[in-house]
Amino acid sequence: DKLKTFKNLISGSKGVGGHKGEVIMNQKRFFAKYKCNRDSLRYTPEAYLLYDPKDCNSFFNGGGVASSMWVLKPVRAVGGKGVKLYKTKEELQSIYGSCQKRAPDFIVQKFIPNRLLFANKWWDMKVFMLIANTSPHFVLYHQGYLRSAKIHSTGMVKPKVSEAVVGSDSEQLFDSNSLLAMAKNDVFGEEAPEPASTPNVEEDFVSEADIPDTDSDGEGSNEKNKKGTLNVFNMEEADEITLEKWEPDEYNTGSIWELGETFWTFEDWQDKMAKENAIGSRYADSIFDTYVKKVVNMLFHSVRDDLNRTKHAYELFQLNFAIDEKFVIHYLGSKSIDPEESFPNTEELKEKKANFLETLAGLILEHHDTPAAFLRMKYGDSYGEWRVAFSEMEEHQMGYTGTYDPCAVFRRNLMVTKGSIYKNAWLHNYAEKRHAANKREMNKYITNKWATCKHRPTKDMISSCIRNTISYRYKIYIAKEGIEYQDGYVENRIRDLIARREAENKGGG
Repeated sequence: DKLKTFKNLISGSKGVGGHKGEVIMNQKRFFAKYKCNRDSLRYTPEAYLLYDPKDCNSFFNGGGVASSMWVLKPVRAVGGKGVKLYKTKEELQSIYGSCQKRAPDFIVQKFIPNRLLFANKWWDMKVFMLIANTSPHFVLYHQGYLRSAKIHSTGMVKPKVSEAVVGSDSEQLFDSNSLLAMAKNDVFGEEAPEPASTPNVEEDFVSEADIPDTDSDGEGSNEKNKKGTLNVFNMEEADEITLEKWEPDEYNTGSIWELGETFWTFEDWQDKMAKENAIGSRYADSIFDTYVKKVVNMLFHSVRDDLNRTKHAYELFQLNFAIDEKFVIHYLGSKSIDPEESFPNTEELKEKKANFLETLAGLILEHHDTPAAFLRMKYGDSYGEWRVAFSEMEEHQMGYTGTYDPCAVFRRNLMVTKGSIYKNAWLHNYAEKRHAANKREMNKYITNKWATCKHRPTKDMISSCIRNTISYRYKIYIAKEGIEYQDGYVENRIRDLIARREAENKGGG
């Protein structure tokens, strides 16, 4: 209740939380101040303000790759409403090429045609940025959720579906062994070496030595998959798949976006992807988070000098990201948001939202009441699931007197190569490790209970003693494995244990 007396708005923050045109122009000016072009960097797709004569002319008379497709967005569009695709720049020029000054209406952003497909869907990845205080400045980042998205287009004659083959002995659209082989081939070539044992590898942000060679515009091509590479991950069972028109056979001007009603937490997404050996088991917590914190830090510094140091004020922002098939992470935009609207009111996100709101309130109130309690917190430190992206107190303690230079940060390609990600997935072999761990857990409880039950005088008494434990632990096991219940498993397991007991007794006699 006390948080309601605080204002979720900081004067001077429109460069991060304003309409799309304000956010884009703020970044253009910020990067230009340090002698580089925001639209030539890889952290975000090129974007131009069609209502600003200078930026509009820059787009139509030099900026913007002619062969690219472009997305037209109303500056105040929410949830994809009013967003349309234009196949060529010329089609846009026939409507907006006069570049007359007018009230903010539309921006145009380069289309990412090769977005990563998993679970047979495209996804928008929502995260949060919080300016918890301005005296001193304290900025944090928090993972959000994923929401499915699809595109509708004219001229679409058939749904495009996964090219994965359903194996005769598997209900999964992607067999993990095949996926593992593909990952190894992509990293090592056709003859991938088999390790003597699975190394214990920590998946951390890689060095510049692992920086990929990408196209000049920072995006992957829209070609079909090459042999040994992967851009389609499907975790749903074959008999539950409905063939959605998630992507047209070809893109046409007039295509529109529609947000779906499938939601995942980042933990769910990371777990599902890692089970398929598509990423390492800590991709979201290390590679994705590490990069996003750099974007959050940049966004804060882009408005830092404009922020009014106001008591009893904070501001929460929602940032939108997407990942393409080369695992390039794209920042797509940001907006100011009400905490109550931060997460959709869905069953999948109910617990996540409750924890988010609780820690949000605690963090803001504590920092305003006793900022000295946060004195030792530095970049990357945690408050619950919040991660520090900037602390003015840390800056003073370090004696930092320099200037943040966004060009120096983002001129380098900070992305981790797809090959490195596949290699991590192969080395982690999360699916097999998870399977072995689940099996060990089940057997541990059954073994402990068996130590008591095996001394009962009759088979019926032994069976009665052990049956509930086997049944209960087996149900937990199949739930974690995502497999079907096997009829007769419990009784077969009991018979096997009793047979072993009798064999041991005979051997001992």
